Amino acid sequence: MDIPYYSQQELWRKLTSDQIGFYTDKTSSKIPEKPGIYAWFLPVDISGELSKAIRKYKEYQGYDSTIKNSYCVRGISEFQWSTLRYDAHITNDYRVQSTLENKWIEMSEELSGKKFKALRQAINLTSIFSKPLYVGLTKNLSGRYEQHLAGTRKNSFYKRFTDFSNEKGLDISIKQLIFCCIPFEHFSSLEEDFMDEDAIQVIEYIVKNISGPIFGEV
Repeated sequence: MDIPYYSQQELWRKLTSDQIGFYTDKTSSKIPEKPGIYAWFLPVDISGELSKAIRKYKEYQGYDSTIKNSYCVRGISEFQWSTLRYDAHITNDYRVQSTLENKWIEMSEELSGKKFKALRQAINLTSIFSKPLYVGLTKNLSGRYEQHLAGTRKNSFYKRFTDFSNEKGLDISIKQLIFCCIPFEHFSSLEEDFMDEDAIQVIEYIVKNISGPIFGEV
């Protein structure tokens, strides 16, 4: 197994082009000041106990923006002459395969430090396969990144994500997330009002309904 190892900044820089960019807080100064669509992703970094790491990410995936907490459903149902009350909560359980979890432990012990880090980085890249935490459109990608990071808007993504992380005792801050963006500069031949409010609302509506961002408000 020969997987190249890069620094965290170079790892995402290698995927970045004029058409799409992946940025961390260390490379955020490179985010273009141009209109475009963006998404926040949770970086998948598996370290320590595998089960604990997986459960941490499952915790984020169970977030419900309506109640600002983990998803739950409550209700009343009638059966014959009885009334049933139900209360179900999403959990961070998953389908455990002990054989594969033991193989992960073996690999962490047998591979050299650098090779194991390279393996973790390969997993880190799969962060973009996961459901986005938040999706939006803006006339200034760089400016919107700073707005989210500062939590300048009431009930913003920053507040929802930070409050949930703190409440659940999780160790991921918004600065550790991956900011992915697609500048619309390749549409420069279109009229300047291409990114008017109607266009923004329509594109956001389509993308959010397809991608289902976890921390986006419905």
